[in-house]
Order: sequence, then C-alpha cells, then structure tokens
Amino acid sequence: MVASHRVSVRPLISPHDQGATFVELFFDLVFVFGITQVTVLIHHGLDWTSVAEAVLVFWLIWWGWTQYTWAFNAADTSHSIVEFSALVATAIAFFYGRVRAGCVRRWRAEDFERGGRHGSSFP
Repeated sequence: MVASHRVSVRPLISPHDQGATFVELFFDLVFVFGITQVTVLIHHGLDWTSVAEAVLVFWLIWWGWTQYTWAFNAADTSHSIVEFSALVATAIAFFYGRVRAGCVRRWRAEDFERGGRHGSSFP
C-alpha cells in the first residue's frame, strides 16, 4: 500500500486584500535613497551635462521601481520566495546607488585635480 502525501503549495498570486509588508516598505526606502543619490550628480555642477545625467539616472531608477512595484502588486508579498526576491532586488538597488554616487565623486574629483569645469570637492 502506497501512502499518498499531499503537499500544500501556496500560490504566488496576490490575494485581493493584500497590504504592504515590511519588506516592500524597506524596498521603497532603498529606492528613495537612490533618488537622493541623484542630487549628488548636480550638487556641485549645475550645468546642462549634470542635469542631463541626473535626469537619465532618475529615469532609470524610476523605471526600475515601477517595474518592481508592478510585479510585487501581482504577487503575494508575504510568500517567502517573493520576500527573498524583494530583498535581493533591494540589495542590488542599494549597491547600484552607492556605486553610482562613488563613481561620480571619483570622476569629479579627478576632473577637479586636472582643473576641470566641475571643481567639486566631495568628502
């Protein structure tokens, strides 16, 4: 006689009464951090190049946030797989924000040392 074990699998589809979870709010907060890093791009060099770069980076951050938000609205955010995915996406977004700001700081510091137009002094 073979015993049949039935495993209950939770669907990844969003329930109708889903609210915001801590992981989603943390995810949004990291994207807010990314937006604040856009201000670094134009803080010491308010010219057309800096503004264009800031607009492009802002658009990329906004686009990424809207795509993840759209996907999370369709998924059950209390499911462990979705939570893990959100935390991985959060880590990537945070890392991107830090790396991007660091690259701009180094580039502008090198430009300043060469007597360039930006002349910024980041700490």
